[in-house]
Amino acid sequence: MSASAEGGIRFGQYILVRRIARGGMAEVFLAQQKGLEGFDRRVAVKRILPHLAESPDFLKMFLSEARLAAQLTHPNVVHIYDFGKHDGDYFIAMEFVDGVHAGQLYKHIEKEPLPATMIARIGADAATALHYAHELRNANGQPLGLVHRDVSPANIMVSFDGVVKLCDFGIAKAVALGNELTNPGQVKGKYAYMSPEQTIAAPLDGRSDVFSLAIVMWELLTGKTIVGRGDPIEGMRAIRDGKLPSISVAAPHTPPALAKALTWALQTSREMRPTAMDFAQALEAFIKSSPELATPMQIGSWVRQRFARVGTGQHDAIPVVSMGTRVQGGTLAGPASAAEDVLDIAANDPTKMERGGRPNLAPTDETATVIPTRVAPRRVLAIGGLVAVAILGVLIARAVREPDHVAPRDAGALIVVAPDPPRRVVIDAPDAPDEPDEPDELTVLEVRTKPKGGTVRVGGESRAAPAQFALRPGKYTIVAELDGYRSETRAVELLKATDLVQEIAFSRKVSPPRPVAAIGKLTVRTTPYSVVFHNGKRLGETPFAELELPVGTYSLVFRNPAHRDMIRQVTITAGTTTKLSFALQ
Repeated sequence: MSASAEGGIRFGQYILVRRIARGGMAEVFLAQQKGLEGFDRRVAVKRILPHLAESPDFLKMFLSEARLAAQLTHPNVVHIYDFGKHDGDYFIAMEFVDGVHAGQLYKHIEKEPLPATMIARIGADAATALHYAHELRNANGQPLGLVHRDVSPANIMVSFDGVVKLCDFGIAKAVALGNELTNPGQVKGKYAYMSPEQTIAAPLDGRSDVFSLAIVMWELLTGKTIVGRGDPIEGMRAIRDGKLPSISVAAPHTPPALAKALTWALQTSREMRPTAMDFAQALEAFIKSSPELATPMQIGSWVRQRFARVGTGQHDAIPVVSMGTRVQGGTLAGPASAAEDVLDIAANDPTKMERGGRPNLAPTDETATVIPTRVAPRRVLAIGGLVAVAILGVLIARAVREPDHVAPRDAGALIVVAPDPPRRVVIDAPDAPDEPDEPDELTVLEVRTKPKGGTVRVGGESRAAPAQFALRPGKYTIVAELDGYRSETRAVELLKATDLVQEIAFSRKVSPPRPVAAIGKLTVRTTPYSVVFHNGKRLGETPFAELELPVGTYSLVFRNPAHRDMIRQVTITAGTTTKLSFALQ
């Protein structure tokens, strides 16, 4: 084990850059995977903690579950690249998702509610990933019976590109065993996201994951926790007995179609619950009926505007100094968008090493021993400066008050996430001279219609569809019209530097149905026979029975060559049979 020239430390074919998560079972590091011809990609390396690696039962279960999880290849599942053992440490290398997890989205609700359509898209994509895993089969066509068992906010990622990723699929059983080895007899894990059958240790199928996913969505819609976090036993009992608040009561603003889908997924009896495919289809139906778009383009734009993207360098955790606000009384008075946590530089610096040259990856808050290395004299000054900056970062970090609100997450969660953005230390600058306002950046709104054609009107300007409008950021109403179809209206909000494509599907105008004429019946017998006419139209030859006619009064002509014509007035009434019988003269 040695330090890398690029920074960080080598761990087999990986260079550990920074620790990004730590739980009771493993630590997760942002790492670079190096290869031939300049091959270089970011990965997340999860290293199993030594006290668990000493358990043969845990290792057997963990490796078995990891092999199954490695078979998952789906765009909405975090992909596992490699797992093995290096210098006595078991590890998994997996896809690094640069984004936020659902727990961070939940915390953001303090500032603004999340769009219902975006929550439905996150749920639909996660349900699609669950369906894929639930239906996975081996090479012989036999179902593998995969169940995630730990669908919770920390395991649902949304990248800055708007792609939803499900994490830690298939290793929950190993996690449960690890928790038991760590703290025997204690209730650990995300009990608040268990299904009713999980609370009683019943056998599980994919519908257990659907229930857990529905809880995550419920909390994102309401901004509340569905069960209390004080007493795990009480929370599990509420889930077991189906005593959960209705989404329609907790969040009356929830669109009815979305509320119906969630209520279905939260049925206590799993026989009444949808499969992951059924749930995904119900959510997709709601999204299609919504006037708002919920594609990765819209979701990525929404996330990027509200969460800072953190770089991947080794020293990115050092607070950034910029201009604008001041530091007061030893605390950071940054803008509202600043992160509420500061990474501890000493605790997250992978260059800290324990004796023997191995990285100090154990879950401890104590400062690690640093192995001295030979450093060229000309680099001493630069390294000293970096150390000073790191110490300053630690002092600032410890001065920051911990936030009062904690997102729904579990300390033992195994997550692959980007670290929280660094707090910004901001210093007042002298007043600058007034500068002319810059012109607003224009955003392109493109409107497409199906079927093609018609006219589109936005902000008092009409154009033939498909049409493009260059508009300032803001809220607009789109009116689309096409002959023979109903006029369609959509409300959109244009964001700065984010182009938008709005597709509008027309529906045909439906003419009011013609009133159905009331019908009666006519039975006629004459002696001898006769041919019956009405207004010159032949109705039939007698005798005939139950001839259907619209209600009304008729003047009928009865004609026989051997007799003179006879005329009779008859009245037909709805639902009855009028009978007529007479002899010709």
